[in-house]
Amino acid sequence: MAALLEVEDLTVSFARGGEVARVVSGVSYTVEQGETLGIVGESGSGKSVHVLAMLGLLPSPPGDVEAGRVWFGGRDLLRLPPSSLRDVRGGQIGLVFQDPMTALNPVLTIGRQIGDGLTRHRRLSRRAARARAAELLAMVGIAQPERRLDQFPHEFSGGMRQRVMIAIAIACEPALLIADEPTTALDVTVQGQILDLLGTLKQRLGMTMIWITHDMGVIAAIADRVQVMYAGHVMERGPARAVFHDPRNAYTWSLLRALPHAERAPGGRLLQIPGQPPDPFNPPPGDPFAPRNPFATQRCFREMPPLRPVPGGPPDHLAAAWYDLPSLLAEKAPA
Repeated sequence: MAALLEVEDLTVSFARGGEVARVVSGVSYTVEQGETLGIVGESGSGKSVHVLAMLGLLPSPPGDVEAGRVWFGGRDLLRLPPSSLRDVRGGQIGLVFQDPMTALNPVLTIGRQIGDGLTRHRRLSRRAARARAAELLAMVGIAQPERRLDQFPHEFSGGMRQRVMIAIAIACEPALLIADEPTTALDVTVQGQILDLLGTLKQRLGMTMIWITHDMGVIAAIADRVQVMYAGHVMERGPARAVFHDPRNAYTWSLLRALPHAERAPGGRLLQIPGQPPDPFNPPPGDPFAPRNPFATQRCFREMPPLRPVPGGPPDHLAAAWYDLPSLLAEKAPA
């Protein structure tokens, strides 16, 4: 299967006064044509920042892309002039933001906001763009689309605003759709509707997807492959089934244990990962998760482990760990 997107050694930093924080540290991965890659991790792990950086949406200053390449369509996005990158965004790569209320322009109608991308990237007339915008609203499940085109964002509910954002993102039928925590602010019922909608649209339009979230449950429902990030590093990556059923990094294992389970005893407490993510302006040496890791070795505190194939797993299941997690878990298990 051909790679649609290749990220190589992407490194991003932020400056504050005389201090510099490296918030993305040498991240590399590929996204294959037609797959859904789920990127998961706590706030501050670098999930959203690295995507904004590769699309030229990271404010500079304070943000700075120190190194890396992002290959898409035979071109390095990090080295495209702004005008060419604007052609890629919206036309070839669609982006669904986390908060539609701040992403949508409050003083422009919904029809105008959907139509602008169509007139720029598909060279449609205003009349044709309006007709296509109505079709898109119907496609994402909004009733009476013709009437809704003339309304403003504040006249829509949160779930409907997110549907509008999806309509904008898919308007030009992009090859790649990036959804940046699109269901975080929605209730569970609406979240399920959005998940179903994007799954249907992916199949209908043949899109490739990157889904960014902190919710492992969402990733389990939609992703073909999973990438776990922490403090700007990729801690584990592999097929969703392998990562969920055989985690090899303690951070992945901790995230999975923190999920609510149906078999949990009534009144039982959810697992809480001890400690806090590191200060990016004062990171610890070695593995950044080591201070919170019950399985950390002395080497973990000195040296960041590379991503390596896990013994006995699929060849594309990689983990960054100096320890053998299955053996350690077996030792802790009751006899």
